[in-house]
Amino acid sequence: MLCSTTLAHSFSPLHFRQTCLHILSLCNSHFLQEGLCVHGPIIKLALQHDLYLNNNLLSLYAKCFGVRQARHFFDEMPHKDVVSWTTLLSAHTRNNHHFEALQLFDMMLGSGQCPNQFTLSSALRSCSALGHFQSGAQIHASVVKLGLELNPVLGTTLLDFYTKCDGTVEAHKLLAFVKDGDVVSWTTMISSLVETSKWSEALQLYVKMIEAGVYPNEFTFVKLLGVSSFHGLGMNYGKVLHAQGIASPNVISWTSLVAGFVEHGLEEESLRLFSEMQAAGVQPNSFTLSTILGACSKMKSVIQTKKIHGPCKCGNMHNAYKAFKDINEPDTVSWNGLISGLTSTGHISDALSAFDDMRLSGVKPDSFTFLSLIFACSQGNLLNLGLDYFYSMEKTYEITPKSDHYVCLVDLLSRGGRLEEAMGVIETMPFKPDSVIYKTLLNACNLHGNVPLGEDMARRCLELDPSDPAIYLLLASLYDNAGLPDFGDKTRKLMRERGLRRSPRQCWMEVRNKIYLFSAREKIDKDEINQMLEFLISEIRNRGYPYQENEDKLYHSEQLALAFGVLCLPTMAPVRINKNSLICTHCHSFIMLVTQFFDREIIVRDRKRFHFFKEGQCSCRGGHS
Repeated sequence: MLCSTTLAHSFSPLHFRQTCLHILSLCNSHFLQEGLCVHGPIIKLALQHDLYLNNNLLSLYAKCFGVRQARHFFDEMPHKDVVSWTTLLSAHTRNNHHFEALQLFDMMLGSGQCPNQFTLSSALRSCSALGHFQSGAQIHASVVKLGLELNPVLGTTLLDFYTKCDGTVEAHKLLAFVKDGDVVSWTTMISSLVETSKWSEALQLYVKMIEAGVYPNEFTFVKLLGVSSFHGLGMNYGKVLHAQGIASPNVISWTSLVAGFVEHGLEEESLRLFSEMQAAGVQPNSFTLSTILGACSKMKSVIQTKKIHGPCKCGNMHNAYKAFKDINEPDTVSWNGLISGLTSTGHISDALSAFDDMRLSGVKPDSFTFLSLIFACSQGNLLNLGLDYFYSMEKTYEITPKSDHYVCLVDLLSRGGRLEEAMGVIETMPFKPDSVIYKTLLNACNLHGNVPLGEDMARRCLELDPSDPAIYLLLASLYDNAGLPDFGDKTRKLMRERGLRRSPRQCWMEVRNKIYLFSAREKIDKDEINQMLEFLISEIRNRGYPYQENEDKLYHSEQLALAFGVLCLPTMAPVRINKNSLICTHCHSFIMLVTQFFDREIIVRDRKRFHFFKEGQCSCRGGHS
């Protein structure tokens, strides 16, 4: 309506052009679809050669219809400038079409068009996503040649690129050069290290940042506390770093740490820290107070739940039960914390019993309750019970299932071998399928050896997220397990050609308040850890248990962490290992074999759940994938 009314009063071509520019400018920010109504009149009045109008239309096409329609319009444009190329290239980068974005960048240079800072920044982000180190280094050379090395946007983008592509030396050089290494530059590099699972390097860089006299902000701490909270480094680890790095913390550094804890749901810890801040004689500012008020508003039921959830996250269900019993009137959130904790630690029957107790106590379940229940049934191979829970959500409790519930339902069906039914759920559910649900079914096809359906799922995944290396690895594993190693090798080769690689698989454990990190390594290293592993493997074989070497001829991170724990921990102490990805089948079998003759409880927390190994058994009952 806005469009047609305005255009009806535009008579002269000059007046019409100004009106179109006004409409396009407005629509680019607010009314995307309505802006396209000017395209037809532009052609009728022979203004299709107007470059400025076309660039605005190109931006609208990219925002409304995606890169394909935008590319078609771009190809039809009679004239193109740096804005045209940058608009299209940025749209490809924004939509994760990184390979095509770099092709466009090469075409742009081939046409003789000189890039600007925004073109170079988008191209660098695509290099970063694909891991194309050489291409990114060449773009860096162009940045220097064009005299843009002091540009703050390009500086942080280059830092992100080098850090993610293992160019740590180059990143450190840049850090000293870009804006004298301000907090944004340091935080960008820390963030990139965290995103590429380089936890140890991220924490070390933080210490260097403090030593360089650069004070962190709340975004720095949000990233670092993500490492500490999610990866089991302990709630106090962020505080320890903070105390070690800053001799005299001021209100900014205190507030940054408080905000970081609140951001990650650690309200109790943030309040304790606020008290310490006041005891240290540091006066809070308005931002500190607003942050603490936000924490207090969340505390009503969360405080008691944290007492349950904390032990659950460490796999200590005895303490979790004790904390739960101390609550006078547990609410839905408290029950959810208990059920979720029991499920993640492999106590499936206890989790289902807790749900029955929850109902008997008169507490109503919510959508999160059923998410935990369906996941529990999937892990416990309780297919029919899981289906009952799913269908009772709407029928009995009037809770509409969300997309996460459908992902769990697909996992439940496909683990039970009902792959076609799982596919039917995906095609009929009231949500647009994403790569997560397709990968769930692809993983199940791997377990059950269904190559045609697995190939279809991989194709659909790649259409949505072509830069995800996990898709290629799952497909390659599917081929390998189906006796098609040539296809598996071709898939891995294609992944490498596209510059994709998976995040390094790492394990870590805490021994005497110190964190130790482990990555897969060659077997030729003759240190105490390798010698312990060789001893364990020889014991397995001497006792007649079946054992096969890793196909990649490496000691995996789980094996190294296990050997280290056996060497360093007291004789009867359990070995607790954290892992940033799913435990592999080989290591799962290896640890079960070790516990058949080695009197030690071994607890592995991977990306999905806890595994309690004892006397040759695991709490997951073989459902570790």
